[in-house]
Amino acid sequence: MNVAWFRCPNCLQPLQQLGDSILGCAAGHRFDRSKYGYITLLPPRAPQVIGDTSDMVHARLAALRSGAFDSLVAVIRTATDRSVARSAPQVPGEIRLVDLGSGPGFYAAAATAGRSNVAVLVADRSPAALRASRAMLPHAERVVLDLWRPLPLNTACADVALNIFAPRNAEEYARIIRPGGTLIVAVPRANHLVELRDAPGMLSVPAGKRQQVAAQFAQVGFGVPTVTAVHDSVWVDGEIARHLAEMGPSAHHLSDSPDKSDQQRQLTVAVDVMEFVRVSR
Repeated sequence: MNVAWFRCPNCLQPLQQLGDSILGCAAGHRFDRSKYGYITLLPPRAPQVIGDTSDMVHARLAALRSGAFDSLVAVIRTATDRSVARSAPQVPGEIRLVDLGSGPGFYAAAATAGRSNVAVLVADRSPAALRASRAMLPHAERVVLDLWRPLPLNTACADVALNIFAPRNAEEYARIIRPGGTLIVAVPRANHLVELRDAPGMLSVPAGKRQQVAAQFAQVGFGVPTVTAVHDSVWVDGEIARHLAEMGPSAHHLSDSPDKSDQQRQLTVAVDVMEFVRVSR
């Protein structure tokens, strides 16, 4: 286990490896790695947030493996390639990439496939997602955490970070990404999967999301982002349409499936991929 990533969620001191599966800090706090390979680093009295369930993880993997988001995956891979190339001259040894809100690790796996010089940390609130990530990224480190709280990650521990359709804790992301490092954020446009949004419980996407995110990260020391717009029209069957609706936060609110037929239907994929460089502290 690479403990260089981690600090104690209780007292924020660095963690050290005390045994094959135990981490601890100087204050005496101890954390066991699970048999599934992840360490849980939640702060005291952490709220009982509902992370992705096993059903949601299954839906997410089925939807992503269908190829519906292949255009988005390609843009994330290209952005990661640029970020790694930018970091390489400044970083001896491996580039450190953390996927913040990783889910089962699909995007991190696609972004780093074939690379031997990138150390990956997948970070999510859902133990079910991290269990699934073992198949995608067998050599990655894994941590259960709360993205909305002070992160149990060391300052400037990451060269590159992914944040794909996940919560954005701007101040903490600025802290853990080294100066000169890159944060890659994917945010949906208002018409992303718009054809599914007539189902009761489906969450809407507000207009102007990209501008709001750019302003949020500018306040904590990130530069003006490079933005790549993904706009694709894909054909999916009813099963994949259901998985696309059920794989995200809308799954907690859906009262019915958006499509019970098996007919092919056309869906809009509309996402802004934003590359932020950390310019100051």
